[in-house]
Amino acid sequence: MNLVGLDRFPETPGVSAAGPEFRLLLLCAGDAGSHSRARIEPILKEGVDWDRVVHLADDHGVLPLLAQLVDAVGAEVVPPSTRDRLRDYVRASGLRSRMLALELVRLLDLFEARGIAAIPHKGPVLAAMAYGRLDLRQYRDLDVVVREADLAAATRLLEDQGYHLVTRRLTPAQKRLHNRSTGQYEYVSADALVHVDLHWSIVPRGFPFKIAHDRLWSALEPVSLEGKTVKTFSVEDLLQLLSVHGTKDSWCRLVWVCDIDRLVRSRPRLDWHAILSTAIARRGSRSSAMSTATFSPRAWLCPSAGR
Repeated sequence: MNLVGLDRFPETPGVSAAGPEFRLLLLCAGDAGSHSRARIEPILKEGVDWDRVVHLADDHGVLPLLAQLVDAVGAEVVPPSTRDRLRDYVRASGLRSRMLALELVRLLDLFEARGIAAIPHKGPVLAAMAYGRLDLRQYRDLDVVVREADLAAATRLLEDQGYHLVTRRLTPAQKRLHNRSTGQYEYVSADALVHVDLHWSIVPRGFPFKIAHDRLWSALEPVSLEGKTVKTFSVEDLLQLLSVHGTKDSWCRLVWVCDIDRLVRSRPRLDWHAILSTAIARRGSRSSAMSTATFSPRAWLCPSAGR
């Protein structure tokens, strides 16, 4: 893996993006071929602070990939205490991932029963599409997209299920401003175990990249989730949505790069010319910046893919 542009990631205090701890995370980001002793041992010889590695992995959302790397090269390369922490995390993360996936399926069934079209986004569906396993992607909440016309009915459904808004005390004027600027409500379950982001707009207001929602909704594809087939955005559209998300937040987390890399690896026959053409059309006369955002994460992990 030849990963460039390390300066794009903010540094954790006391941890250099070029230091051994972060370079271990970059091995996590690569495919299984990069998980070898030949690649990890030179880094270990420099002296690695494993507490910092785990902290960084959590910050960047790649703890499951770190655990996978350790399993691939041999658990003896890490101190026993770190190995135990990672095993405990994997066990707990797997249980939580399944719990969130089951809750998502339950909510989607309820939305369907009330005639509300709802599209799951990121979270468990992205884990299934890009990683092939729910427990290989670190996520803490659920994202559901509805049409704005269905927003009132969707909020009633969540509230009927015991969910409530994270931010309750908004004046009417503040609520209108919040709605215009974010395009989403943040809900939490009565037991505080599940957070649901209910979206009616995916691209932030004022962001220089426009997506016609009708186009998104007309190009859905099926994904198997906990024995149920659900529909989500097509891989071609999802790549651009993930690029918008990463660009909006300055690509500050490694998991966002990994998501795009894994998604591309999962679909080796993607029509990149069509994806680029769509990105340019959506970006209009200032297309070059969005095209760069769309391809740069993949190029960091595999430079030939961006050519």
